[in-house]
Amino acid sequence: MLMIFVDGGARPNPGLGGVGIVIYRKDKQVLRACQFFGENRTNNQMEFTAVVNGLALSIQVFNCKRASLFTDSELVYGSVLGIAHPKHKTIRSEKLISLHSAFEDMLKLVNTDVYHVTKNNNAHYLNKIEEAHKLAEKAILHKRTSILKLSD
Repeated sequence: MLMIFVDGGARPNPGLGGVGIVIYRKDKQVLRACQFFGENRTNNQMEFTAVVNGLALSIQVFNCKRASLFTDSELVYGSVLGIAHPKHKTIRSEKLISLHSAFEDMLKLVNTDVYHVTKNNNAHYLNKIEEAHKLAEKAILHKRTSILKLSD
């Protein structure tokens, strides 16, 4: 089973968008990715893009069938539970609806447990989310995508 830590963001919001993905197998880091997505992106779009791409990479690179996915996004986690973030009430924009649909499709392909990581959660997981955050920032700063498979 893989552990997938993801984060996405836009600078400013909306603005340049990027995602960071860190995948672990048995506490060993096996993949790091930072992906740049250009202009006119929102934080919420990038958070959903991060989870979709994290799951897609787990399938493409590792033929993953079961994973634990960790996100700090209340909107993404709330969508899994069938509730929306209080600020957003519903997912309204066409881009978000499309990304949410892609996320639901990925959840059908990979048996996934989704976890919401907050500052009050386990510091170990928060540090791994922070790694993904740094990769998202790197993608935005350098306007570049890189995927590095570290091992099997």
